[in-house]
Amino acid sequence: MKYKSTKAPKDKPIWACTYSEKTTCDIKKPVYGMIIGSQFFEFEKNNIDLRKCGVSIYAREYADTYEECVELYNSLIMKEIEFLNVLIEDCKDDLIN
Repeated sequence: MKYKSTKAPKDKPIWACTYSEKTTCDIKKPVYGMIIGSQFFEFEKNNIDLRKCGVSIYAREYADTYEECVELYNSLIMKEIEFLNVLIEDCKDDLIN
């Protein structure tokens, strides 16, 4: 199942991702972690310990499985592509012939 930030289960392992070309900080391929309180923490490489620094739960979208998270991540990329295509077309309209 896929979740928006406020609906994602807390205190259990979950997959998370985000994508926005505005800054490279907003690109995060699927990672495994856990929501604790109002923050998402990635697991260390051992998938047991959590990293010390988390991010706001609102900074990610979530899924139960890796495969669902990949679908979610790819859909976020497609939304960005569609948005940029609209901008490109709008810019073309500004050309002086």
